[in-house]
Amino acid sequence: MKLSSSATILLFVQVIGQGYADVNTGGNASGMLDRQEVIERAAGVTSNSFPNAEDVLVCGMTRLAYELDGTYEQWYEAYVKVLTEEARRKHLTLSSYYTIPYQRGPEDCSIPLVEIIHADGSVTSVDVASQSKTMINPSSMNQNIYNPNDKIIKVNVSGLEIGDILHFVMYDRIVQPRMAGTFSDYFVLEGTRPIVREVIEITGPIALPLQRIALKDEIEGAVSHTSE
Repeated sequence: MKLSSSATILLFVQVIGQGYADVNTGGNASGMLDRQEVIERAAGVTSNSFPNAEDVLVCGMTRLAYELDGTYEQWYEAYVKVLTEEARRKHLTLSSYYTIPYQRGPEDCSIPLVEIIHADGSVTSVDVASQSKTMINPSSMNQNIYNPNDKIIKVNVSGLEIGDILHFVMYDRIVQPRMAGTFSDYFVLEGTRPIVREVIEITGPIALPLQRIALKDEIEGAVSHTSE
């Protein structure tokens, strides 16, 4: 079973079942989207066409495959065009989060690809190995909570300029679901920055089909979906 959606608002998915299976996402570290098509689409993303935007998600894709026991793998790819100085500074660091024991470490949470596509068409690849670090997530300390199992992977992005496209791929694998034999997830597809196109693809075993899909605050014509 496969479900694909193109959306700009919240999508909620929940599945309940029991058993075990082995499903491959089909995603990979080099990306899933048509690079040339995205770059051509990005040419129309300017401060004139999006006058109130700091940055724009030109195209994003999530590819997720869940198993009967509730474990899953997920790839996320994004092309973000930087339109202002504020956005440039914001994207000088990329972050990905994980919590032990649901994910064991960098083998289950990583940012395998980061690159800058400059306005002149040249590309600068970021050496993720030398420009990344893993640290304890300090955000919960504001609530007087210290959890050494909450981690952040941060990658420094140098050389980013206004008009550039930041292209990156993130990988997550959940090896211990919060509730065995169940799968649920949600996708927030409307935020402070415009989204030109975003695709979500969910694949699962026939024995555990999606049971409930809720689209919140639907905007007519903004979301389409198919299933196999």
